[in-house]
Amino acid sequence: MPGRLRRRRSGGAGVVAETLATSSLPLLEGACVSVGFPGALSLRSDAEAEDYYGLGIVEQWRVLHRLLADRASSRGDVFRLLQNATNSFEPKLRFLIPGTASHLPELLTDQVLALNFSLAKEDDLRIAEAVQAFGLRPLAEREGPAIIDFLSSWVVHNSSRVRRAVVESLRPRGVWVKHLQWAVENPALLLPILDTLQRDDSRLVCNSVGNSLNDASKAKPEFALEIAQRWLDAPEKGEWTEHVVSKGLRTLLNHGDPRAFRILGLETLQVDAKARLKGPRTVAPNSNLELELEIRSHGEKESRATLVCELETPGKNSRRPRRRRRRIGTLLLPPKDMCTFRVRERVYDKKSAPLLDGVGRVRFFLNGREEAEVSFELKRI
Repeated sequence: MPGRLRRRRSGGAGVVAETLATSSLPLLEGACVSVGFPGALSLRSDAEAEDYYGLGIVEQWRVLHRLLADRASSRGDVFRLLQNATNSFEPKLRFLIPGTASHLPELLTDQVLALNFSLAKEDDLRIAEAVQAFGLRPLAEREGPAIIDFLSSWVVHNSSRVRRAVVESLRPRGVWVKHLQWAVENPALLLPILDTLQRDDSRLVCNSVGNSLNDASKAKPEFALEIAQRWLDAPEKGEWTEHVVSKGLRTLLNHGDPRAFRILGLETLQVDAKARLKGPRTVAPNSNLELELEIRSHGEKESRATLVCELETPGKNSRRPRRRRRRIGTLLLPPKDMCTFRVRERVYDKKSAPLLDGVGRVRFFLNGREEAEVSFELKRI
């Protein structure tokens, strides 16, 4: 019979660098003129002089941050200029203001926070990401743990976007940013924020709390496990607390840490499993493996299982193959019955580490224990 698989929503395709054909620089110049940036109409030529279209997307943003900051600093009223820009009709300019402000040392911490606060409330998540990565994150690096006090009013703000910005900006690892070293080394410093917001009524905020705990688990697994257990044992749990914990322990689950499975109540399963290829046995890099996983449960009641897939491909050293794991989702296995699941696994190639020809393997783990394996041939066409 078909099983029930609670799948995660797949993420977006991401953002790509601008090309000459897709450039937003003309629109950006117009927006800069309207708010009074000096030298606005030379922005495009200055960016192109720095090989703008040959850079990755984050480096393109950094070029624009610097160019806008250089222009803003030639005005006596820098703060007012950037305030006007936060109200611009052009989203790209609003997106760039957090990073621009971070390049202006003459701005006071309170002024930088004020600029970011007005943008953090926007519904556009791209601008929200800019606030946490390019606006608040540099402040967190500069101020250290003292930034937590600066952001205390954000933690209790009625906008979930504002509350989320706090958590995202202080994640030990984060997105588009370097590791926040003081948070990596001592994630307990974040507890005044995480303890409060893990009970938040917004899933958006709670997702960020879970991601922060997951970041912490990579360097401090014992800390993550202790905090996860404490949150679950609290007399008054939040609506999303169990979701937060599951998200926060996902790396430990992927690596089969038995403590993480126990905390989430994932029991040892009584199952037999078989994996088979549903397509050609020989595959090329950057193609898909089509797989079928057959699971027979011998348990007396419905059981919940976390399914993790590990892809192994040949390495330069035959004793050290490359391995990549991903958590596929949660399976609900009916008692004393058999379920079949279809899985698609992408065999990615990278310019920095091209795949090598040879025998590869796909392994399936249920609640941390390996239950099935199938091999395939990897060959460049």
